[in-house]
Amino acid sequence: MSAIAAVNSSATSAVASLLSDAASAPSVGGSSASSAPKSNQAASSASGNDSPATLVTLSDRAKAVLERNKVDQIAAERLAQQVASSKKGSGKAEAASSNAATGDASKLFDALAGSHASQAAGAASGNFRDLSAELTAMVAAHKQADGSVTSFTKTESDVFVVPSTPEQIDYWYQMDGRGLIAGAQFFREEAATGIAQAVQNREITIQSAKDIPGLNFHNTMIFEGGEGGASLNGTSSYNKDADIFKDPTMNYRVYGNGTVISWKKPEGDATLGVVPATGPIFWDTPVRPN
Repeated sequence: MSAIAAVNSSATSAVASLLSDAASAPSVGGSSASSAPKSNQAASSASGNDSPATLVTLSDRAKAVLERNKVDQIAAERLAQQVASSKKGSGKAEAASSNAATGDASKLFDALAGSHASQAAGAASGNFRDLSAELTAMVAAHKQADGSVTSFTKTESDVFVVPSTPEQIDYWYQMDGRGLIAGAQFFREEAATGIAQAVQNREITIQSAKDIPGLNFHNTMIFEGGEGGASLNGTSSYNKDADIFKDPTMNYRVYGNGTVISWKKPEGDATLGVVPATGPIFWDTPVRPN
């Protein structure tokens, strides 16, 4: 787990360094963050809002560094979640902890960079569903006048969230692809090493499960929420004896959101054609800033 700790430490160090640099650098208006009017600082403290975004203006380069470190941290947290889940059988507790940590990382970046989901580079558009945005909207719809949230559950079947446009595929490489590389570095398995190399070379083929004959893919997605928080969970099934898995030259991985990726087997790889989705991302849509 040292690799995971190193990534998280790197992200934290980068944030601290950028804050230090920004605090001593002139702002657009010619005054530094440290010379901001005391009345503004007092108001910030009184309101309980200690977000550095109220005091610091970050450059585009700083934002890029924060985004890169955020991606690394999310990949590491999801990898830790999956490893813990495989060891303990049920990963519910670990998933809750990891989701909370990932949310904190997203909020930190958004507060510093002033970004929103619609402004994220490579963010998907069109008919590519943003499931986390849908979950957020459900929470808002069930919020009461006193701020509490009534419990809700919504179940959908055969939901396909598959990147297809060039922008969506680029975003997949940036987010999911980086997670697969992190998983390969941790597991050190032949199939994992092969997929990492394919990601780096951009040699991954992305398909929708519903377009593959004989795969018989189905999934169920459950949106849940209430006073204790909200979550998106799901189950999926498919025919592991489908003809595509009999191709001796290719490996396949089927994700719970209906995405199927494939890549060439490394020379001498005699593994089965279907590789279980045991990497850091097995159900989620590509991660976006919240």
